[in-house]
Amino acid sequence: MSVRTPEATVRQAVQAVTRPPPALQFGSGRVASTAAGAIAVAILCGVTGVAVTRFGTLGLLLAVLMLCIGLVFMDLVAVERWTMTVLLGGAMILGYGWANVGLRLGPLPIPATELLFLPLLALALLDPDAARRPARVIQVLLFLLVTDVGLRLVFDYPVWGTFAVRDATTGLESLLVIAGYRAMARDGLDFWLRRIGIIAVLVIAYGMLYPWRDAVASVSPVVGLQRPVALVGDMAGVNYAVVASGLFFAIYSRGFRRIAALVIVSGLLAVFQARSLYILMPISMLIAGMLSGTGLKSLFRLLAAALAGLLIAFSAASAFNIVGRRGPVDASFLVAHAETVAGEQGPSAGTIRARGDWLHLTIQKVLQTRDGIWFGVGLGPDLTFGFRGKEDQAVRKPHDDYLESFARTGLIGFSLFISLLMACLIPVVRTARRADPESRRFCAWVVGVSVVYLGVAGVQPLLAFPYGTVPLFVLLGMGLALADRRRYGLASGALPS
Repeated sequence: MSVRTPEATVRQAVQAVTRPPPALQFGSGRVASTAAGAIAVAILCGVTGVAVTRFGTLGLLLAVLMLCIGLVFMDLVAVERWTMTVLLGGAMILGYGWANVGLRLGPLPIPATELLFLPLLALALLDPDAARRPARVIQVLLFLLVTDVGLRLVFDYPVWGTFAVRDATTGLESLLVIAGYRAMARDGLDFWLRRIGIIAVLVIAYGMLYPWRDAVASVSPVVGLQRPVALVGDMAGVNYAVVASGLFFAIYSRGFRRIAALVIVSGLLAVFQARSLYILMPISMLIAGMLSGTGLKSLFRLLAAALAGLLIAFSAASAFNIVGRRGPVDASFLVAHAETVAGEQGPSAGTIRARGDWLHLTIQKVLQTRDGIWFGVGLGPDLTFGFRGKEDQAVRKPHDDYLESFARTGLIGFSLFISLLMACLIPVVRTARRADPESRRFCAWVVGVSVVYLGVAGVQPLLAFPYGTVPLFVLLGMGLALADRRRYGLASGALPS
């Protein structure tokens, strides 16, 4: 008679948690092995082919649906993993180009983000294993926030049309927390560290093309869910993902690879010329380093690498005539650009004044709207009051996601939004301070990334686009799964890999 050791008991518990529930294992390619299955597949292929030729976009959507059904019957878990990988990688690597990928059914645009994450959300909610969903308080806050935004959409869509739909996406995409949680709970930390590491390499490699973005865009396919843009080469939003990737290598790499990553990222920061990142990158690096247990000596090395990256960027820009997003890549421009944050005159100082005007006018509009303090002015109204962008596009967003949340949904919706963020962040911060080394490092990185994204959200409409919401909410969900590791019955703390 064999006696099971405590280690064997824990291993058996881990296997029970990580094994996909039987109800979700739809098969392993056996459906088409029977005659009836083969006939059904042939009929579906024929119907799909006719639909594509006769009904255009609707037929294409049916073809994609048939493909997804076939993949699910092959291996649902693998499909889920790759769907999440494409969702996270597409948003972080392609930025605004990814935000314009999707389908348009009549007047209604359906972004690729929603096409990918809504099935993931459905699977997470249908999973009978409650350990693969966040704590009840998170679920309640998500339900209340989405309900509030959904009710506003019901009343505002007939008035504002697709503008109302676009303004509702932030609330809807907050549900990515559940999908991120399930992914980490099912697959474990090691699995997602490998995939996130690959995404981080691709993000930095793509970011290095920034000086030649116009040339890249000229040969790229064009997408246009919101307006026509290059899928590859329109790099709006990629700068934030580059900083997040640099933080990843600062925490998870050692020696030359860590230094090289920080040198490249800080050099790119001089080319991106984003004032918010001048401040947020060192702050996030300091916070993530302290939470992950990085010593002062290592932090000084990272800061030295960042300064070296700036010097290399200045030298390369001078030698190869590289121009940044706003002006020349040199120390004098960087200093003058940063000083505008303190109210000094300098490059792009006018955009700071414009934000102040939008703040004043938006608050005024809320106060003048009946019950606007409580319920907001609704989804769809222009909160930049006629301001047009460089390509004559309507800007509509006051470049402050918190102001916009308050203005559109009032104190009720704004309170739910802030409560959700705090309910997600606090457990992740606690885990970064007290957990086992692996969970601590990952949660420290998630906190660092959150500092960047939530900080930028105060001066840019970052959470209005998938390149902001997808990384933030997916990673918060993954961090929460590590924070809730006790629900897996593991005394040591780390999730299974």
